Formats: sequence, C-alpha cells, structure tokens
Amino acid sequence: VDELLQSPHYGERWARHWLDVAGYADSEGYIVNDVVRPWAWKYRDYVIRSLNANKPFDQFIVEQLAGDELAGKREGDLTEKQIELLTATGFLR
Repeated sequence: VDELLQSPHYGERWARHWLDVAGYADSEGYIVNDVVRPWAWKYRDYVIRSLNANKPFDQFIVEQLAGDELAGKREGDLTEKQIELLTATGFLR
C-alpha cells in the first residue's frame, strides 16, 4: 500500500476524479472551431501535486476558492508560493 501511495500515478489517478467534478478540460468542447485553453494544464498539475503531497483537504479547497487573496500583494516577480496559489484558482476560470 505504501508503495502505491508514493507513486506519482496516485495523484494522477485521483486527480481525474476531482478534475471531472470541477469541469476541467483542455478545450471548450469537441467541435472543429474548438477554443483551446493553453494554460489549463497548470491547474491540472496543481491538483496532481496537491494529491501527491497529501495536502489537507481543507487547505486544498481554500486555495482553490481564495488563492488569489491568499497570494497577497503582487508586485514584481512572484514567489513559487504565490504562483501555486494563483494557479489553484484555475478552478474558477
């Protein structure tokens, strides 16, 4: 069991369920004139990293709902933490 939980595929597997509920998609639909979402993968990867890191569920939810507020004042270069928090709000886009 520990070996399975430590696999990066653990987060990928469970992220599929979360991303499905969240309405994640790399594009707007399935037609020829489909609008691509070029940065959608960043939110997907955030979810996978969070699950693999065993991030507490309440923190996971708060980051997605208020990550832009938690990131604080943004002047100049962003820190890794600020980028992570802003990426989490991809759920709202």
